[in-house]
Amino acid sequence: MTQYGKAAVEAAKTLSNPEYAWDQACNTLCGTQSSSEKPCPRSVFLGLCEEGFVKGVSQTHNFVWDDTSLINKHRGIALRNIIFQNNPPSFPIGSNDYIWAQATIRFNSNVDNNNHSNTQLDVKPDQGGVGVVRELFDNNLLC
Repeated sequence: MTQYGKAAVEAAKTLSNPEYAWDQACNTLCGTQSSSEKPCPRSVFLGLCEEGFVKGVSQTHNFVWDDTSLINKHRGIALRNIIFQNNPPSFPIGSNDYIWAQATIRFNSNVDNNNHSNTQLDVKPDQGGVGVVRELFDNNLLC
């Protein structure tokens, strides 16, 4: 389990404000304030919470997103959608970078289908977002 995956599970289990819970879990598990501010895992977790995809967290939170965080939010949601397209839901096989690339491709194909081709994302290496989604899924906290 990655440190950010552990933090996501701990934050989800607190059922409090997702932003506060993420910061507290990262500070406790990772030991530094800067770990809670790392944009990729943080925005994946908060994005899943905002969209109502984390069990026990209401969809009432609206976060302020900069461009990078919004992109990571959408990649995390795309990965969640890949998992739940299977019956039963299952996590994709491959390296974290490969899985993150698949989430990016999935997002880009949805953008093309909606005629918003100017929003294409570049494929980038995973920076902790896959671990967040994987651990939420493995701990039955992703819906």
